[in-house]
Amino acid sequence: LRKVGTFINNRGFKTASKKIDTQNMAFLYSIGITEDKNWTHIIDNWAYDLWYEKFIRDNILSLSKEFDVYSCSVGDIDYSFDFRYFKNGKVIREYVVEDPKINGGYVSKNIGTPFNIEEEALKKKDLSDKVLTIAKYLGIDLSHNDKNIRIYQTEKNDEFVFNKDEY
Repeated sequence: LRKVGTFINNRGFKTASKKIDTQNMAFLYSIGITEDKNWTHIIDNWAYDLWYEKFIRDNILSLSKEFDVYSCSVGDIDYSFDFRYFKNGKVIREYVVEDPKINGGYVSKNIGTPFNIEEEALKKKDLSDKVLTIAKYLGIDLSHNDKNIRIYQTEKNDEFVFNKDEY
């Protein structure tokens, strides 16, 4: 979490003055952080700022020596999605669907034993439902109160997305 905080500070993210719906385009250049009883949730934005950061991927495995780590992502216009579960410094499960030609995708990684809920999860139509069903299975509480999500945004939000009359 400290490295994410450093990233947020170094990239000019500041605490949002107004709450933003993470499903809204206003979240394009924002990052969210919240917690449940057992997990810290770091919510990337629609510009994939964290997803593109090499230090995130490089540090997940080392983080998993101390904490269970579940990461997931879904594509924006394609059928790509992935989920990864790390524990005790090891990859327990990794499932990646790539869709570079936007034609339905293919499984590019399938490492570890599938979770008991996985067959049911992968039948879901919505990509977010697929990866979040796995998260729930692992005990991650997704019933967030939006007021408890700390939002950090860049100046790009003001220039690109916000209509100040709406807020």
